[in-house]
Amino acid sequence: MAATILTGNNNAIRIPDTIMHYQVFNQLFWRQAGLMGVDIGGENSLTGNRPYFPIVEKEEFRKNRGKGGDTIRMRMARKLTSNPTFEGTDPTGSMEEQSFDYFDAMIGVVRHQTVLNESRVSQGRVNFDVLEENMLSLGQHGQNFVDDDIFYAYYFGYSRSLAQAAGVGNTLKTQVRHPNWYFASGEAKGWTSDKESTCSTNAFKFGTAVINRMKVNMDVLNFVPMRWKDQETYLCACSKEQLQDLYQDPVWQSNAEKADERGTGNPLWQGLGDGGLYNGVFVMGSNRVQKASVDSVPGGENIHRAIFTGAHAVGFGLDGETKYTTLREDKLQSREGRGYEMVYGASRLDWTAVGNQSSLICSTYAQSAA
Repeated sequence: MAATILTGNNNAIRIPDTIMHYQVFNQLFWRQAGLMGVDIGGENSLTGNRPYFPIVEKEEFRKNRGKGGDTIRMRMARKLTSNPTFEGTDPTGSMEEQSFDYFDAMIGVVRHQTVLNESRVSQGRVNFDVLEENMLSLGQHGQNFVDDDIFYAYYFGYSRSLAQAAGVGNTLKTQVRHPNWYFASGEAKGWTSDKESTCSTNAFKFGTAVINRMKVNMDVLNFVPMRWKDQETYLCACSKEQLQDLYQDPVWQSNAEKADERGTGNPLWQGLGDGGLYNGVFVMGSNRVQKASVDSVPGGENIHRAIFTGAHAVGFGLDGETKYTTLREDKLQSREGRGYEMVYGASRLDWTAVGNQSSLICSTYAQSAA
């Protein structure tokens, strides 16, 4: 059933639209790569089955909870680390306490509008469906925005549906830069502009040495591995430029020379269009990986921020279907406004007592493409 929202002196019609919802949320980079999983336990349960994906998703807040609200509770997987006891040893006093952790994820409203001037006349001048093309464009715009927002959550704690970035977004939360921020130059953990600017020379390219170092950091921080391609592993999302530098790495090239042809059964490539597996880390390229220039870091155009992640790194809340909105903006109804409205939130899952045990950022040099 359609609902109305007040816009100026007019009423805009909001209609839940399955096709637009599919265009936005089923085509996300993380979902297409098999890296988003729905939390399958009860809403208030802290036990039971847990999906070991980097992005853990909750849907249909009001349907599941039976009431309204802007947050939802999600379970988090904390890794057990103590050694077992052995035969002939009294286990009394050596038990490891099991901690059941949870995270309250918030959602926010995101809208985008377009305008069609003289829509009836415009339709008569072209040989395609103007409204259908408009819906496709809106769906693609929404998908790109949400994909970017998940990356924002890794870097800055929250999606722009919750916290502003560069003046864009809601103000329900305040950005929190990633606590596990490393640098190929060897600077101490913790982001500052000065530290990141030291990565602006090609001596600090992305390669197997960086992957090895970050793998050690993930092990030391007790990351919970994800399950992907039927393997227990970690993931690195790097820029396309960083991926090209990895291809030039002699250790990577040596591995590639020993590998079979690309294919779904190949242990190195695992069916990936680009990237591959090295030292227990799947490496994938994405154009959404940030450059340091977004923070005006000196030389930041050639400093790229790779994401390394295990399971339960980002909580993603989604409240119902995307809505297609329409509004006649003038009395003669020749000027038509159409847009979308979606309610979601992405939050980085920081463990308040022990820091972040799910993801890290590593800044490296990479010559940006023209």
